[in-house]
Amino acid sequence: MNKDSKHPNGVINSMQNRFFLGIFLPTVVLVTVLLFAAYRLEYNSSRETIQLDEENLTDLVAETATDFFSYATKDLLFLAAMKEIEDYFSSKDEETLNDLAGEFTVLCEVKTFCDKVRIINNAGKEILNLKRSGGDVLRVPNDEHQDKSKRYYVKEMLKLDKGEVYVSPMDLNMEHGKIEIPWKPVVRIGTPVYDKDGEKQGVVILSLRGSMIIERIKSLSHGRGLRQMILSPEGYWLYGGEAGDAFAFMFEEKKDRNFAAVYPKIWSRLRESGAGQFLSAEASTGSYAPKDSVGSQKNLYTFITLYRSGSNFTHREFGGDLSKGSAVKDLSGAEPYWKIVSYLPEEAIGGTILSKYLLIYILLIGIITVFSDIFSKDKINKKEAEDRYRMLHKHAFDGILITDKNGTIVEYNKSIEKSFGYSESELLGKNLSMLIPDKYIHAADTSVSGRMIQVEGLRKSGQIFPIELILTSFKASGSYYITATIRDISERMRIEYDLLLEKERLSQTLRSIGDGVITTDVEGRVAIMNMAAEELTGWSQSEAAGKRFLEVFQIINTNTRELCEDPLEKIFEFKDAPCGLKKDTVLISRDGSERFLSASIAPVNDKGKNFLGAIIVFRDLTRRMAAEREKTTLEQQLLHAQKLEAIGTLAAGIAHEINTPIQFIGDNTRFLQDSIGELMMVIEKYRKLRDAVDVNEKTEKLLKDVEEAEEEAEIEYLAEDLPQAVTEVIEGVGRVSTIVKAMKNFSHPDSEDMALSDINKAISNTLIISRNEYKYVAEVKTEFDEDLPPIPCFLNELNQVFLNLIVNAAHAIEEAKRESRSKEPGLISIKTRMEEGSAVIELTDTGTGIPEKAQTHIFEPFYTTKEVGKGTGQGLAIAHSVITKKHHGTITFITGAGRGTTFIITLPIVQDEQRRSA
Repeated sequence: MNKDSKHPNGVINSMQNRFFLGIFLPTVVLVTVLLFAAYRLEYNSSRETIQLDEENLTDLVAETATDFFSYATKDLLFLAAMKEIEDYFSSKDEETLNDLAGEFTVLCEVKTFCDKVRIINNAGKEILNLKRSGGDVLRVPNDEHQDKSKRYYVKEMLKLDKGEVYVSPMDLNMEHGKIEIPWKPVVRIGTPVYDKDGEKQGVVILSLRGSMIIERIKSLSHGRGLRQMILSPEGYWLYGGEAGDAFAFMFEEKKDRNFAAVYPKIWSRLRESGAGQFLSAEASTGSYAPKDSVGSQKNLYTFITLYRSGSNFTHREFGGDLSKGSAVKDLSGAEPYWKIVSYLPEEAIGGTILSKYLLIYILLIGIITVFSDIFSKDKINKKEAEDRYRMLHKHAFDGILITDKNGTIVEYNKSIEKSFGYSESELLGKNLSMLIPDKYIHAADTSVSGRMIQVEGLRKSGQIFPIELILTSFKASGSYYITATIRDISERMRIEYDLLLEKERLSQTLRSIGDGVITTDVEGRVAIMNMAAEELTGWSQSEAAGKRFLEVFQIINTNTRELCEDPLEKIFEFKDAPCGLKKDTVLISRDGSERFLSASIAPVNDKGKNFLGAIIVFRDLTRRMAAEREKTTLEQQLLHAQKLEAIGTLAAGIAHEINTPIQFIGDNTRFLQDSIGELMMVIEKYRKLRDAVDVNEKTEKLLKDVEEAEEEAEIEYLAEDLPQAVTEVIEGVGRVSTIVKAMKNFSHPDSEDMALSDINKAISNTLIISRNEYKYVAEVKTEFDEDLPPIPCFLNELNQVFLNLIVNAAHAIEEAKRESRSKEPGLISIKTRMEEGSAVIELTDTGTGIPEKAQTHIFEPFYTTKEVGKGTGQGLAIAHSVITKKHHGTITFITGAGRGTTFIITLPIVQDEQRRSA
């Protein structure tokens, strides 16, 4: 080939080189510069957006935790203010405790964040324990109650004053001193409870399910590619980290496994302020290096501190201000409770953007190189537009498909495949009637075009499910097409159905609650009433709706007969504190009937803490109060019967005791009567002798008569025995007087009020009149504290208690002597003393003791271990009632088979009424 023949190729090569140098390279450079600028712009924008999203998410997590504790605290204070708690601690009535358990069970069932509700007395002993087991709330039996006095949170809660709340750190639940398996994270909040007299009796404690707030945090960060952590103020993981890292502080062998020790530099920055954001690439230190550890690459850390002051929680916003709506206005007295931390690898911020732009750059270079001379700029622009449309169509959340005018499917996206269960390309060329009813296909000829309608779809499996459908038509290349936009709403409808069922269940629960329930709106007008409220007030739901609360719920003070103030006023004023009705409040029903009641009133707020109204829960106490009055009357009748029985028992003994001194008084009196006659005869002889001496008559015969009279009268015997007879008469009269006086003191008339009395003297008088019961079987030994002050008491009823115990002791000793055939007398020992502000009386006998099977029943009415006809079973029951209920004291016993019994009575030196008036 010659030179000329090569010329055209050379020209072509030259033109190609000029094109490369003049068009390709500048285009490549321009594309490179533009893509780099776009990359930097998108990178900075993405980073700012991600950082702001991280701040918002972390702030949302902190706000979620704050609301969690706030709602729990309000529920706790509502429980502590319940009147049933005061009633129980004032009466220790088991029925009241059962009612209280029922109220607490309802709370646990409704408040799913609550794992346990407990009442613990001042000694740290559980007296009520309700716990969640699966989906049920169970009451722990009394014999399984635990002593929690050594648990740190119980100690702190028992130090609180009224209205104060203690929130414990989150740790793992422990049962019987061991960590419960599987692990159960809990936060315990508690506040004191009181009796009617304002005396603190213990605390009520809610155990909150820490797993619930952890799950909420997981749900907030789900799908974002970041990791969340909750750290304690000491730097231990409560959530996050590697498996086994959480709650390491509860295990001695894991004490070094904490964030502060593994990442000291990062922890130092976290502690510097209440909230912040920074990048760090610190690697883990020491021998501990968990997989995929937070220090293995450069991470973006976003953190916020949750502070606690008492029961109030708050946090600083990222701008430095306190969170809005927080109850804590100053952090000077608050302590860090949690560090809430999220971290995101830096490559997650810019790595995907860089990859995207590199891919775009390579594609553009390829396009410029291969197709620059083939396709025009218009063709390229059209291709790019079609690609953008297809990408948008392909990845749309809703299902999108296109059919021709006959309903044949020509295109669809991934969401259609997912919703209807078909694999890729299975629907192409098929008719739309395979998926949705045929009557909706021809949209151009129907009235539904462009509007959303709800129809049924048909999956590949044959399952029918609900969908929302929008049909539109368009024309392209001279042909008509139909676009169907389809949204699967089965999940949404399932949720709506579940909500409807839940609403109906709650409505039925409300209607079936035995207590009356009324809810009001923000203006104090009745919104909802349950069946119990309708029955108690006499108003139906339809009649009461929209009326003022006091028009339906008319209450008066039973003492003054005046209308009570509107109890909603405080709720509407403060909007955050529950309250109850005053004592002696009576509800006037619509028909004029009156009912004693107790009520709890609380505000109703939404999640945003907006006030929505009030809820009033009230209970009819009329029957209970009538039963209590009947019970009191029965107790008085039993006490009176016991007194009559005691008087009958003692009558014969007292008669016997009085008969002995009366008998020797009579014998000595007859002796004095006979002796006086003989003495008068002797005196008459002496008078005659004296008269004879006066007239100087012979006196031999008279002297002989005097001697005979003295001999007959046994004058020496009379001179010796007459003074002794007089002394015995005086002693007998004294003994009768003592017995009568003791009986008079024992039968001290009843009084409505307590009076100061000498307990030592009361016991002595009781021993005197009951002597006939024990003198043949036992000796009595007393050790009285002479410094014992007078005790405020109902003396007559206290004498009855002492008499019952002495008689029981005598009977027990008599039985022991009969069993052992011993002739030696037993011993009844009675001691009194002062001990910690109370008078203590101990009565010990050497009888048979109380059988073990009877020890738990001896204070029950009508229970007796004596043979038929010898005991009524009322003595110790009445003694227990008199000591504990009327005198607010205690009566206990120590016993053992064959070792006798000691009853121990404590009586307050100062009664509650005196304390209040002091």
